[in-house]
Order: sequence, then structure tokens, then C-alpha cells
Amino acid sequence: MKIFFIFLFLIFSFQLPTKADDIRDFKIGDMSIGDSLLSYFSESFISNKKKLYYSGSKEFFIISFKSKDESYDVIQTSVTNDDKYIINSIAGKILYKNEFKKCLKKVDSIVDDLKKTLPEDVERQNSELYKMPSDPTGKSVNNGVTFWFPNEDYIAVECTDWSDEMDYQDNLKIRFTTKFYNDWLLNEAHK
Repeated sequence: MKIFFIFLFLIFSFQLPTKADDIRDFKIGDMSIGDSLLSYFSESFISNKKKLYYSGSKEFFIISFKSKDESYDVIQTSVTNDDKYIINSIAGKILYKNEFKKCLKKVDSIVDDLKKTLPEDVERQNSELYKMPSDPTGKSVNNGVTFWFPNEDYIAVECTDWSDEMDYQDNLKIRFTTKFYNDWLLNEAHK
């Protein structure tokens, strides 16, 4: 029953009175791209949370926390590694335990509702099942849909099935990411 209510919330949380022109028009929890994490949490809270850094650069870090509402289990942000903590990517996650096919069905439903809020110039890209680059065993996979805005910011709705060797939980993720952060991920994060 909880999954049903989460699903309904996800659908209605993307319903905007007009078409969204920018990923900054969307929120996860109360947060959106471009906000400072300091608007929601104290410096002390941020400092004491576990941070994930990529091997190639420390320009950004990922910080996750339990969602305050029932729409997501976890909210994950990628923020600048400075005193401003500007959000460049934000994701809401619903955790699953070995239910990849069920997760993929939910992605399809969310995508159908999400595309109703997007302008016509946003391009939809369906991804093929691919291996997660952060899993050295090659057993973790991901699949979903990405919506590319003309400025190359994007929204991804995806399922990840992590291998048992990884210390991550399977999840459905709705992620908003800036072009700037995505370029950093592609060119610097894994050097």
C-alpha cells in the first residue's frame, strides 16, 4: 500500500500548472537545482554526514539523507565542495530489494506522467540496460529514461540493480542534473 501512495505522490508531484521550461522548476522535497544545501540543513549537519567523493576530483561531493516525507526513502544531492554547497544534482530514491522488473514498470508510469509537464523541445532518450561503472565486478546494472533539455540539463528516471558485492541498495531514482555537473562527471570525476 505504501508503494501505491508513493507512486501517486510521484505522479502528482510532477503536475505543474504550466509546462516546466527548466529543471529548476522541479523540486524533490523542498529542494531544487541551484539551491544551497545550507537553506535546508546546518553546516554542522552537512559536516557530520558521510560524503562520497569521486576519485578524479573533489570539486563536488554526494551527500544522502533520509527523506522527511513518504514520497522517497532517500534524497541524494551532489553539491559544490565549498562553503556554499550549491545543489547541481538532486535525486529522490525509492529503495527496492531484488525487484528490478517491478521497478522498471514504475519507471514507465512515472515517465508517462512526467512527459506531460515537459516542453516539446525536450528530447527523450531510452537507455539500454548497462553496467554501472562504479561496480568493479560488472554485475550491477541500470536502465531508465532520460529527458534532455535544450541547454543539456537532464531529468533521469531509472532503476539500478546493485550486485550483492556492492554496499548499495537497489533503487528507483528520479534525478535532476545540470549540464555543468554532468560534464564534470564525464570529464573529471573518474580521472
